[in-house]
Amino acid sequence: MPEDSRKPNEPKRGSNSKTDEETNDSDMICGQHGDQVDQDDDQTSAVRFEEINQKLDKLLTLCPLIEDLKTQLALLKEENTELKKSLQWATDEVNDLRNNQNEMRTKLNSSRDMLQYVQQDLQMQRYATLKLKLSQGAVTLNSLECEKQKLKVTRTKQRGS
Repeated sequence: MPEDSRKPNEPKRGSNSKTDEETNDSDMICGQHGDQVDQDDDQTSAVRFEEINQKLDKLLTLCPLIEDLKTQLALLKEENTELKKSLQWATDEVNDLRNNQNEMRTKLNSSRDMLQYVQQDLQMQRYATLKLKLSQGAVTLNSLECEKQKLKVTRTKQRGS
């Protein structure tokens, strides 16, 4: 189409553009064969939308469950923190008790050693007293030997333990 045959206000068209008549002709041809394609597309789209809606419904039913799980997780974390604090306190208490036990054991051993020393000293004092009384004639030699024997038995027991 030559340029001068165009109307002055008519826009310049590209090689791929169609006139209104050409568009109407192509729509009528596509309309005859495209009705079936449009119906298939509509049915496919409806099925897809239904599947999407079902999936969304499933997701929406899971949302409250997820929120409940989040709440439970937060509670479990809090409980875990409290249990850790409790365990630490119990561990500290056990360690304190062990330290006290060790101190008491040390004091008990020291007291036991001191008691043995005092008992030995007492036996020696008794023996010395009997010896003194013997020299004064108040005690017989037999009672002195008996006390000496007791002292030996006491020392033997102490060495064995």
